Amino acid sequence: MPATRVLERRLAAALLLLATALILALHRLEPGFDPLHRFMSEYVLGAHGWVMRSVFFVLAASGALLAHGTRETYGRGVVFGLVGWSVGMVLAGVCTTDASLPGSARTPVGIVHDLAADLAFASVMVAAYASSARGRWVVLAMLLTVLGARIVGLPGLEQRAFGALAIGWLLTLALARG
Repeated sequence: MPATRVLERRLAAALLLLATALILALHRLEPGFDPLHRFMSEYVLGAHGWVMRSVFFVLAASGALLAHGTRETYGRGVVFGLVGWSVGMVLAGVCTTDASLPGSARTPVGIVHDLAADLAFASVMVAAYASSARGRWVVLAMLLTVLGARIVGLPGLEQRAFGALAIGWLLTLALARG
């Protein structure tokens, strides 16, 4: 593998670890925020909103680096999925979410944010599925996580579990030898 591809993948891995550290920091910085019921995007609405906005852009950059760094190793489905992930993350970072509390008003910008997040999550599943047989098991785990959390009624937990699986898979892809 050319040295530039190795560098791109290692930088992507570092960015994924940075995003994870920032997300964990947000949970400490905003202790009154209920992570079981509130979406991670809603951190943008708090005192440390710039941190969550940074997470979106860091995740977008990691996906773009992975798309470029793995394009010769994996097929178009993986690259397409990673580009979709990156585009979705950029749009989610630019368009501020609406609060998910009962009675909160929906805005056009908030709707775009939600659609961008859906694009990112669907795209990372496409990339994982297209990557390998092991990736298909990751997609199954993502879908079961979403289903299980929906049944229990914990949307914040659902999103965090899905995000952890997605970031974990992206990190695995970034550190793979192939």
